[in-house]
Amino acid sequence: MKILISGGTSFLGRTLIPKLQKKKCKILLFTTGKGHFKADKIFKKKNLKVIDGNQLNYVKKFKPDIFLNLQTMYDFNTDSKNISELIDANFKIPLKLLFLSSKTISRLISPSTYIIYDGSLKKIKPTNFFASLKYTFSFIAENESKNNTFSYDEVIIFDTFGENDTRIKILNQIKNSYFKNKKIKMSPGKQILDISHIDAISDGFINLIFNKKTNKKCKRTFFASTQNRLTLKKLMTKCEKILKKDLNIQWGKIDYRKNVIMSPIKFSQNQNICKREKLDFRLKNFLLN
Repeated sequence: MKILISGGTSFLGRTLIPKLQKKKCKILLFTTGKGHFKADKIFKKKNLKVIDGNQLNYVKKFKPDIFLNLQTMYDFNTDSKNISELIDANFKIPLKLLFLSSKTISRLISPSTYIIYDGSLKKIKPTNFFASLKYTFSFIAENESKNNTFSYDEVIIFDTFGENDTRIKILNQIKNSYFKNKKIKMSPGKQILDISHIDAISDGFINLIFNKKTNKKCKRTFFASTQNRLTLKKLMTKCEKILKKDLNIQWGKIDYRKNVIMSPIKFSQNQNICKREKLDFRLKNFLLN
């Protein structure tokens, strides 16, 4: 199986690509300039070729069977400094790669975000510029799948955590606070999170790629979740029990983000690509190691 991957040096990509290599997939990995350097350091070179924007001619020569679009960039605040990067990462680059590969691929698999939807898949209401870009790409990709011969699988991902995560995420802040005894300013903490370890999410993508049959010229929406939903406050309570220490959290010191979704979209188990698992074991390993 030949897979074109964009954004492979992302948090998900760093976990997923080694698993695809073990499955003996041939991978063409598109990265930006900085990502090119990272890819050479992160991944084994067997069955893997890394290209950048100056080598797009390789896409047609490679003739991929699947385009796995992991390219993404998220920022809560959009301004003149980052708007071009957001458009490139979430829309322009994936769309260009899709057009280059659309004649040979049988599947497009592209992670997306639940903040596109307002409670159900039937209600489109992007909460910010990032979500709007993800929805725009999805809309065009669905039309392209109808006009070509590939199927399109959209995968909604929620909150993730795991080792070697360089993002500024809440559990990384908690871990840092524990070791450095720092204060953490929080919202009131009533929002519900759907949180999963990145290794379980990457296993879900392996399941999707190898076990889920495709329907040509059809968009399907899946979810990637180990089905651990709890409020931010309850998550912090779990962390304190594991660490055996009261964390220095200042609840209510910051407001909820604008347009925050207090409860993630619901889904049925047959829409989920991941296995259910308990959060505690993964959380303990993450916090204490």
